[in-house]
Amino acid sequence: SHGIDNVLELVSQPLPSVYSASLSLFVLEAAIQIIKRHKPTICYLSLTDYIQHKHAPHSPLSDAFHKQLDEYLGILDDLGAIVGITADHGMNDKATQEGTPNVIFLQDRLDEKFGVNSTHVICPI
Repeated sequence: SHGIDNVLELVSQPLPSVYSASLSLFVLEAAIQIIKRHKPTICYLSLTDYIQHKHAPHSPLSDAFHKQLDEYLGILDDLGAIVGITADHGMNDKATQEGTPNVIFLQDRLDEKFGVNSTHVICPI
């Protein structure tokens, strides 16, 4: 539905629950496979903060997740990707005073800048 056909086959994994650490790793694996096959100019990846909400820093599950995250980032680096990391959210209002969404749709902005179908935004949630 987002320009990526057969993503489960591409990643060779079942679709993980939104409420799991596996979803973030799934997104990273999808990006790695897309970069290997299609060499896009830009990939925007949205990961969950499930682990950060469920497990304290330096707990065994938190450390194991961040180790896996680091390994995936290393693969992206090995593939020549330039990786930028930002926080997942801030504290700004997400609606105007009239109640309409106060959001920017990244795919629309990327399509305007680079052309339709030249980038893919992967947002699992």
